[in-house]
Amino acid sequence: MFVYHDKKYIGQEELNEVFEPGYLFGWGAFESFRAYEGKPAFLDEHIERLQKAIDVIGLDKLNEDWEQVVRGMLEKNNLNNAYIRINVYKKREGTGLIVYANEFGYYKKEIYDAGFKLGGSEYIREENKFSGHIKSLSYMINRLAWHDAQKKQKDEAVMCNRNGMVVGGSRSNIFIVRGDRIFTPSLSSGAFNGITRKKVFDICFKTGIFIEEGDFDKEGLLNADEVFLTSSLLEIMPVSGIDDKSFFDTGSGRMTKKIHSLYCEKLRSL
Repeated sequence: MFVYHDKKYIGQEELNEVFEPGYLFGWGAFESFRAYEGKPAFLDEHIERLQKAIDVIGLDKLNEDWEQVVRGMLEKNNLNNAYIRINVYKKREGTGLIVYANEFGYYKKEIYDAGFKLGGSEYIREENKFSGHIKSLSYMINRLAWHDAQKKQKDEAVMCNRNGMVVGGSRSNIFIVRGDRIFTPSLSSGAFNGITRKKVFDICFKTGIFIEEGDFDKEGLLNADEVFLTSSLLEIMPVSGIDDKSFFDTGSGRMTKKIHSLYCEKLRSL
């Protein structure tokens, strides 16, 4: 059987993987994270979340030596500081797996110095356990929110739930600083259960910094002293502005710098 692909007719067997349910319906999950000096960051926690996703979406279990797979990818591609992504997806028989890695160089010092500019989004994040705990391959709403922010010359989109409560960025968790206290949207509101988010909680508990989950509307976000984002790729990213509100001209706030410094200490101990 022939199919039409990129302006030519080719045998379907050349594109067989595209016809698997994982590709046709976005039936799968992924994990993305960084490696520093050849060491994958918090790999066990990423794999634990991936295994939970496999259970929830009904994929057959995989029996991989994940440490060997990931380190093998880094070695074969001669990578030290890298972006790694694991994709798992439904096949008619079994579970498909693709792991790839590439050199990481997205966020230089000048990006952290300048901070991210955020814009509001019309796209809604549903408040359910599924979206908050699984990085689904059906990632369209998040990507559309991010794409819309890019068109507005913003670095990230602020997403809310149906009740107008802030849940995070399109690809990040969001934190609000007021004085010496840190707040972040609750998981029950629709915030993603991010691994870097957990590391911020660990840092705060260990150092005695007050941190609390809660529900915050856009006004609560704009009234913050500082705002920062977290993700495995962003680490701790300062926010310099939201819509027309500016938080700083250059350099991040005191608390944001402190949290990022402590997070980097965790990375150095990998």
